[in-house]
Amino acid sequence: MAKTSTISAVILSKNNARSLERALRSVQWCDARIVLDDNSTDDTQRIALKYRAEYVRSPLSDNYAKQRNYGLTLAHTDWIFFLDTDEYVPEAFMHEIRAALRTGNCNGYMLKRTDIFMQKKLHHGETGHARFLRLAKRDTGYWQRPVHETWSISGNIGTLKHPLMHTPHDSISSFLDKIIVYTTMEAQYRKRNGERFSLFKVLVYPSAKFFVNYVLKRGFLDGFPGLAMAYMMSLHSCIVRIQIYEK
Repeated sequence: MAKTSTISAVILSKNNARSLERALRSVQWCDARIVLDDNSTDDTQRIALKYRAEYVRSPLSDNYAKQRNYGLTLAHTDWIFFLDTDEYVPEAFMHEIRAALRTGNCNGYMLKRTDIFMQKKLHHGETGHARFLRLAKRDTGYWQRPVHETWSISGNIGTLKHPLMHTPHDSISSFLDKIIVYTTMEAQYRKRNGERFSLFKVLVYPSAKFFVNYVLKRGFLDGFPGLAMAYMMSLHSCIVRIQIYEK
């Protein structure tokens, strides 16, 4: 009889107790759950223990890849699945993961994700086309880049059909708060790697990003939420480059 593969869900958290509970509920089928907590002051620890997760306090220190790589060292199952607190796993996605683990044809899988923004599922634009490597065999690779991090693994990589569900923004103000956090980290990373301020990029890149998201990737089909998302992604591109100048 073939050995059954085991899987751990690793979740990074920071004062996200409310959404963490839903995320943990959706991965109770995993063999283990690990919550890596960046010094939360809310009920994160209580929620983690309620759902029988291993709770580990670990300061983020502006490096998401380092935090995720620490998660790799804590998991001792055959497979590792990284889930964010604002994501959850639908039943169809769970069954697809289980089937993928039984086949053993790939070392990792790219996952689709459906964003819910302004109470609407976004099927187009940048978010509708996003793919992330979040499920892989243990000891096949490491996470890279301190922000907008990527998991670089060896071996074949497949793609799962069913999407994760993603509810990242309770309001436009929370969206703006996240943009400031991520653009600051991204600007610092680019500055350290020698990127210099370019007025041309400030003038052209944000507009081009909006055009790609709203027109070429058909964000307009998502109605007003698609328009708002395209503008916010364009704003993200602009602020990164302005912060490079500022720094």
